This record gives sequence, structure tokens and C-alpha cells, in this order.
Amino acid sequence: MSLQGREGRLELRGRVLDAAGRALASAQVSSFYALDEGSTALAKVDGSFELSVQAGQSLHLLRAAHPGYAECKLWLREVDAGHAVELRLQSAGSVQGRVICPKGQPIPGAEVSRPPSWTRTDADGQFQIDDLPAGEGLLRVYAKDWGALQYPVQVVAGKVQADLVIVLPAGRSIMGRLRSEGGEAVRSALVSARVPGLRSSLRSTFSDADGAFQLADLPADLRVLEFSGPGFATFSVAVPESGQFLEIVVTRATGEISLQSGQDREACSSEAGSILREDQ
Repeated sequence: MSLQGREGRLELRGRVLDAAGRALASAQVSSFYALDEGSTALAKVDGSFELSVQAGQSLHLLRAAHPGYAECKLWLREVDAGHAVELRLQSAGSVQGRVICPKGQPIPGAEVSRPPSWTRTDADGQFQIDDLPAGEGLLRVYAKDWGALQYPVQVVAGKVQADLVIVLPAGRSIMGRLRSEGGEAVRSALVSARVPGLRSSLRSTFSDADGAFQLADLPADLRVLEFSGPGFATFSVAVPESGQFLEIVVTRATGEISLQSGQDREACSSEAGSILREDQ
């Protein structure tokens, strides 16, 4: 691929090929950047394409897509002008199935994704996602009021993995309150719910004027809450399975937590401090 300047624009030229080096005619190639409106072109019979983008942005993101192939992304530096680069797309497969509740009823509107592809279930809980990279992967499934889970799949290039049945558990809610060592409410603290295997937080909220917070539609396997805010260092709390209301005392570098749901108490440990679990 070569990058050539023209009146504040850059002409990006290259080729889109499959894994075997064959040209992919009509592949769609798009450019993206925060300050650029972006442009799109279709590859010619020999897989070649040309794009005109705004100059002076240091980095440009190119994305190539073609039916039956997994999407390909490539970051380009303007200083690499003249270097030949090819966009190679890998053969892809599809998965289809149904999302239901524990009672066997369909869950419409559930979000099923494997980035960058995603879809929603129809009225019967049915879904299909195409152009997924071949190999092992995880589908992320979420629906309001039903929590979320990750479902393992084996995608085979050129084939459809059909008849998946994904049972989505009911979601859980967690409420709590943040206060300082002096008993004052800690407001505007960011509270994030995290699930094993995910880099980003599943749900986030801010504590209100009374230091109270609530997170809803959480998966049953939720194990970690993360807290951050002005005046104290970010810390994480391992959430026990029992108990839903958290009283958290925030210090400069950590927090002390007690779960209030009954009378009997059992001491636990956490990276963020001590936890008192009160089982019903």
C-alpha cells in the first residue's frame, strides 16, 4: 500500500486478498479516524482499491470486509508512505441458535455478540451471527432483567454452527452505600461491575448524594466490584455469593465492607480490606 499526498489529502492504495493470496473483488475498504469523516471504496477485480483521506493525522485505521470472511483491521502510520501492505481476510463461519430463560421461554431482544459482530434475538429468541473468525471463541449474551454470560463456540470456516440453545440466568442486583471513616457520604464515586474474562466493566454507575449506588441486570457469576473516585485510590472488592447490600467504608487506599442481610456473621478476606458476611 502506498500513501501519496494531494492538497491536504492522502491517497491510500492497496489490495485485499484471502489467506491463499487470491484477490477479493468487491471487498469493502473503509478508513476511520477521530477527526476524519472517513471514506469507503470497493476493491476491483484484482483486489486493488484507492481511498482519499485527510492528511496530518499520524494514524489511520483501515477496515476491510467481505461476505464469508472475518473483518480485517489495520492501523497505518503516515510516515510509512510508500510501504506495500496487503489486507488479508480469513475465511469465516456462522453461528445460529436460540436464547431462552431457565423455564424454556424465549428471550426476545437479547444481545449476542463476538466483537466486532453482534445481533439481537427475534421474538422467538432466535439469532444468527455471520462472518465470525474460524476457531474457538466466546459469545457474549446479555438481556435486560436476565443478566449476562459467555458461551463457548467452535466456528468452522464456511459452515454454520446451528441449533445452539443458550439458557440465560436471571440477573441479580446489588445495592450499597459508600461512606468515609468519619461517616460522611462518599458521592460521585464510580462503581463498576466486572466479570471474569472481560477487560471492560459490565455495568457502571456513580454514587449519589447519600453515597448510595445500585447496579442491576448483573450476571450470577459477578465476583468483583471496582470503586474509584476523588480523594481515594481505586480498589476492588470480591463480592460473596450471599448478601446484596454493601456498606463500604472508604479510606485513602482501600475500603472495609460489610454485607447486611441477616444476623449471623462470618469473617472473610478481600484485597480491598475486611468483609463481614451476614448470612440469612
